[in-house]
Amino acid sequence: MNIYLLRHGQAESHLSSDSSRQLTSTGREDISLFARSFLTTSRTVDRCFVSPLARTQQTAEIFIKFANLNCALESEDRLRPENSALSVIRFLETLEEKNILLIGHNPLLSELFSLLTTGKTASIKVMAAGELCCVCFDIFGLGMGKEVLDILPDKN
Repeated sequence: MNIYLLRHGQAESHLSSDSSRQLTSTGREDISLFARSFLTTSRTVDRCFVSPLARTQQTAEIFIKFANLNCALESEDRLRPENSALSVIRFLETLEEKNILLIGHNPLLSELFSLLTTGKTASIKVMAAGELCCVCFDIFGLGMGKEVLDILPDKN
């Protein structure tokens, strides 16, 4: 099983409503550029779950388009920034697909990455805006994943 974690691209500064923040032009460009890099890896995605907030929805649409992925975007409330990484892990345990893309926010994605790779959140890798990581599992469980891909927008 491969779990792809994608943090939304660079977004506008805080507005009156966090949920309506949009990607900046730099954020849009970064996502489209590294989506093309992802395309060259020949990796596939079976299902894509995305936070309902505007900046993640925009990130998802751009990434799916430029990575030439053939999967529908499924809005998932568990990927809101204030939610628990453990609730996302319980959700992942119910899925049968082998390649899952989750598009969300910090601190949730950073905590999720840490739990998937180390089983704890004591030493969290803070995911950058627009960063994509892939955690690979032979057997899915806390701390049983290995990071096999890490793409940052500034690496392109």
